[in-house]
Amino acid sequence: MAATPQSYDIFLSYDHDDAEWADRLRAALEQRGIRVWMDSTEIRAGERWEEQLEAGMKSSRVWTLICTRRALESAWVREERNWALALATSPDSQLKLIPLLREDVELPLFLQTRQWVDFRDGSRFADSLDELYRRLIDARGAGASTIPAGASDAAGTSEDVTAAAQEQLDFLDRALHRKAKEVREAWSMRIAALIIGLPLAWGLTGVVGSPGLALGIIPVTGLLGWGVTVPRLTAARSSQDRLQLLREGIERCRGRRDTWCDNLQVKFWEAVQE
Repeated sequence: MAATPQSYDIFLSYDHDDAEWADRLRAALEQRGIRVWMDSTEIRAGERWEEQLEAGMKSSRVWTLICTRRALESAWVREERNWALALATSPDSQLKLIPLLREDVELPLFLQTRQWVDFRDGSRFADSLDELYRRLIDARGAGASTIPAGASDAAGTSEDVTAAAQEQLDFLDRALHRKAKEVREAWSMRIAALIIGLPLAWGLTGVVGSPGLALGIIPVTGLLGWGVTVPRLTAARSSQDRLQLLREGIERCRGRRDTWCDNLQVKFWEAVQE
């Protein structure tokens, strides 16, 4: 896939409850000569939103998310994040990801590894804007010095895809290990619930005067332990199945680039964010 010329310095992704602040940021950046892609100014009535969003990302050097509680909970913003992540991890893409922290929120895993710009203190807006501006200018300079599309050899691109696939496989292996641990812990809780019933039965023998009746407490505690762990065990096993299928798909995509593998990248980043 040929690289798309970067017509914009920054793509602003945000929840529409934060539109006023996003528009203020857009205006401040444009005053400094930064080219901003923002849906409210770039998408005209009657145009297909999904197509325009994808085109906007592909023609931007930097994708940013204005991180607020509303944005991180938004299903639509989540979809944009998945598109951006899939594009950013494509070997022939130069898209950079910069989170803009507006509130005290816990960032998704994939954003925790990125260097964010802190806009939480409104009194320091100008300082934060300066930092973001410098980052955007750096990205513009880096883009200008890169090799044009088609100039790199195909073998290098294939090696990049293979290396990215290996990193993803390593991540999925760690995730599968964690899910296997959750399954073991759930079974341990079930066994522990049965074991707890033994001393309880012993103590009840003197109270009820019947060992047989007292022993009935053991299956009761066992059933309680079983019931408590059902949701956790079911969720862990479901995640195991899904992650294993995803792992098999990523394995098949080593050194490959096609529509199926690109869609699989989106699924991978959805798994990362869970």
